[in-house]
Amino acid sequence: MLSDKNLRKSFERVKKDIIGLQNRILDSEKRYEDLWNIISSLMEKDIELSKDLEQTAAIASEKPKAPKSKKVTYVASKTAKKFHLLDCPFAKQILPNKKITFKSKDSAMNKGLKPCDCVKKY
Repeated sequence: MLSDKNLRKSFERVKKDIIGLQNRILDSEKRYEDLWNIISSLMEKDIELSKDLEQTAAIASEKPKAPKSKKVTYVASKTAKKFHLLDCPFAKQILPNKKITFKSKDSAMNKGLKPCDCVKKY
């Protein structure tokens, strides 16, 4: 049978092991709480980002408002094969005495001219 001295040592080791396990449990609980706080924070940020994304998608899906009807003037050179908007860099190079103006795209196209890229974008 175990002597009293050996029995005490066994109980002291068991007590030490139990205290060690209690400390590990407390550490685990603290880490669990920290992780839970991080997860909660990330969930809140996710909700905010989802709302922002929905708002951005709603804005992006809105159709652009048609510009107010304004008179557009097209120009071409008397010798050119294309017509341009007034603010096109090519239109700005046309000499005044060689410049032809059109009130509509159709009238320019009826003269056999093709639209410049600046007209296609507009």
